Amino acid sequence: MDQQAAPTYAIRDPDNIPETFVAGPINVSVSGNFAHITLTFLRPDVEKLSGGSMTNPPSEAIVRARLAMPIEMLMNLRNTVDQIVAQVGAKRGTTQ
Repeated sequence: MDQQAAPTYAIRDPDNIPETFVAGPINVSVSGNFAHITLTFLRPDVEKLSGGSMTNPPSEAIVRARLAMPIEMLMNLRNTVDQIVAQVGAKRGTTQ
C-alpha cells in the first residue's frame, strides 16, 4: 500500500506568540469531531495567602492555555508525543 508523504510547510511566527509555562492538571475533552485541551499552572491561592501562613498555602489550578483541534490533530499530537517520550526514555535508559 502506497502512503503519500505528508506535505511540509514553512513555520512562521509573525505575531511572536509567547511561550506559556504550564505545570498543573491537564484536561482533554472530546466533543464530536473536535478535542479541547486545557492546560493549567498551580498557583498559591492569593486570598488565603494574604491572611494566613506562607507555609504550604492551598493552591489553585489557573487556566493558562486552551487548545481546540480536530480529532485527527489530537491523534497527530499523540503520535508526536509518543515518539518524543520514547526518544527521551532511550536517552535516559528507561522505556516508559
